[in-house]
Formats: sequence, C-alpha cells, structure tokens
Amino acid sequence: MITPTTPAGLDLTGLDEATAISLCSQNGYTYTIEYYLGGNGTVISQSPAFSEYIEAGSNITINIGISHSDFSNKLLGLINEKRRAAGLGELSFSEQLNEVCGILAQENVNSVDCVRPDGSHWSTALFENGVSLYDGTFTTRNNITSLSSTDKRIKYAGNQYGQGNLLTESYTVIGMAYSSDNMLVIIVGC
Repeated sequence: MITPTTPAGLDLTGLDEATAISLCSQNGYTYTIEYYLGGNGTVISQSPAFSEYIEAGSNITINIGISHSDFSNKLLGLINEKRRAAGLGELSFSEQLNEVCGILAQENVNSVDCVRPDGSHWSTALFENGVSLYDGTFTTRNNITSLSSTDKRIKYAGNQYGQGNLLTESYTVIGMAYSSDNMLVIIVGC
C-alpha cells in the first residue's frame, strides 16, 4: 500500500531552532538537525524544501546556521563525547589557545607544511603570545561547513609518526578558530 504524500507545508526558513522543532512536532514530522558554520541560530534551509512533497510522519532535516563560537562549543561537545567513550577526561577551551589559533587562521597556516608566512614553525605563535604547552599538536581542516562533516574529518587517531591527537590521554586544553575561507585551526595539548 502506498502512503499518500502531503506537502511539507512548513516553511521553517528564518525560524529559530526551538520554533522549528515545535512546528515539526505539532505537524507530525520527525526532524534531524544539522548545524552549519555561519549564521545567527536560525534555519537556513530544510529538506525536503517547503515546496516539495513528503509522506506524512516523515523526517525533515533542519539546517541551522550558527556562529563560530556556537559551532566550536558543539564541536567540543562531540570531541568530549568521544573522549568520554574512550575513558578519557574532557578537554576545555583555553582562551589563549583560541587566540593563537585565530592568528594562525588569519595567516592561513595549514597542518601540511606548518609554516607561518615569515617561514617560522606554527609553534612560534605560542611563544610570541605567552602560551606554554608541555605537549601539544596542531591540525587544520579545510572547507568546514557542517558539524557532522567536520566531526568526521577531524583527526581523532594518531599517525604513524606518533604525533598526538584529540584522544591523547594527557591533553586537557583545546583552542579553535576559523579562517575567512572556513579552514578550522585546532591546537590541543596540556
């Protein structure tokens, strides 16, 4: 038996997250939320779109644009979930590391070459800004747009050179920043 389709009938664009969720629930739809980098906490799009048809009771994906700060907080939540699952302590933001990440993001330093525009290593930004880490690592990921794709693309496991990663037991602090072209810069350490 084919279930009749009905128009989605919900134009969620521009609504805040709580209102969009409430409307989905009130109209018998389930929902999935996807967060995107850049926005003010409102729905930037939905799938299926308002004009498309969906089966009654189907799922609507709600795409919400959020600020860099909110995106970072949600990403840190995902990182800490993985750390807890591995029996590790949580990371917390370091404002100093956030500032250094911001400098490296502005300079477009990537983790492939780790070199700043003046030819120095990325870690010199730590020393220049009075940040001291006993141990730490630096990583970047380009084209950061959605929370779920970012979580899949960031480095949780170490590499063959023994470099640290987000699941290094001794690490306690993290910094994050974004370049103008949505490159995510992360420094994590202790």
